Amino acid sequence: MFDELRRRNEAYAPIHQSVPLGPALGMVVVTCVDTRIDTAAALGVGAGDAFVIRTVGGRVAGAMNDLHAIAAMAGRPLPVMVVHHTDCGTRRLAEELTGQVATATGQGPDEVAAIAVTDPRESVAHDVEVLRRTFDAPAGGYVFDVDTGLVDEVVPPS
Repeated sequence: MFDELRRRNEAYAPIHQSVPLGPALGMVVVTCVDTRIDTAAALGVGAGDAFVIRTVGGRVAGAMNDLHAIAAMAGRPLPVMVVHHTDCGTRRLAEELTGQVATATGQGPDEVAAIAVTDPRESVAHDVEVLRRTFDAPAGGYVFDVDTGLVDEVVPPS
């Protein structure tokens, strides 16, 4: 599998175009690691447009160190678009994998279950509220539908 990715890179390299550092759109997208989400295609975000942070469930708790580092590099906190999605695999953390992940990570079962996205509208609203309380930047919350490819605004940016 590593060789396959290297072959794909070799095919890409001739068409690669270098872009300046920093986001042209002046923002950050926090979304899930789910392989069904192609952030670039779904949001029309190209290289150099936005910082994209992918965390399990798209949860902002897992992105806070990165958000603070980006703010330091940019000289200010940047607006954050939080995108959760339908049919998130993290629901298994609440249903069946809590103990296994808690043992592996040393976290408590409640901490592990808190990562689960069982209702993406509820979880994205919660994460935007967390950002608004702890991170001095505009934030908005959205849900990506893995079946239709549409993004629905849940919490308007502020």
